[in-house]
Amino acid sequence: MKFMDTIRTFIESKSQKQFFTYILIAGGIVIVLAGAIIWWSHVSIGSAQEMISDINTQREQVKKILTKHKYLEKEERELNEFMAKNPNFTIASYITQLLNQFGLKPNIPVEENISSSVGTNTYAEIISRIEIVDTDMQTVAKLFQEIEKEKRVSIKSIDIERAKPTTVTVRLEIASLRKKA
Repeated sequence: MKFMDTIRTFIESKSQKQFFTYILIAGGIVIVLAGAIIWWSHVSIGSAQEMISDINTQREQVKKILTKHKYLEKEERELNEFMAKNPNFTIASYITQLLNQFGLKPNIPVEENISSSVGTNTYAEIISRIEIVDTDMQTVAKLFQEIEKEKRVSIKSIDIERAKPTTVTVRLEIASLRKKA
């Protein structure tokens, strides 16, 4: 009560002009404070929304990485199982057997070259280069079909040149994986 009496006596002691001046000053202070609070909340909300957007972007990236990781683990597990079925497979013997099957003779001997490490450095990529001269396109097409049937090998590059009107020269790079020793 005493506080209210102090305020009342203060107001009564002022003239009307001074009273309105004090009211305008107090109102201005309230408006400035309210504006500052609104501005601060707006800035805070904006930065929070930006942080949420960044977190969501990162969350999506992590989801993609985890999905890819699961896929790669599954692929590696399948590869290990597949490779365990025939651990003595060599690309040179496979190509030699395949060429003999089609009655083809390579222009250069079939050799294996280690290209690079694959995956978690468990496997090495083995590339064999072969050149077949004076063969027809029908035989080449059948050869490619047979190569595509074998899951352990893949054709890395093909170069076909017309040698004579009815024959072609074929250069192939065929790759396979081998478990490192």
